Amino acid sequence: MPYVNIRITKEGAVKEEKAELIKGVTRLLKDVPDNRGVGGESVTVPGKKE
Repeated sequence: MPYVNIRITKEGAVKEEKAELIKGVTRLLKDVPDNRGVGGESVTVPGKKE
């Protein structure tokens, strides 16, 4: 099960915008299976940069 942590600045997003972020990230995770990343870089193959 993937874990996604999205941080929004204090002036940030309203409730509806946060809901759209959640929907979009969930859709992305569903559409692109078996792809993991840390810090914006893919780590699908441990120890190998893509």
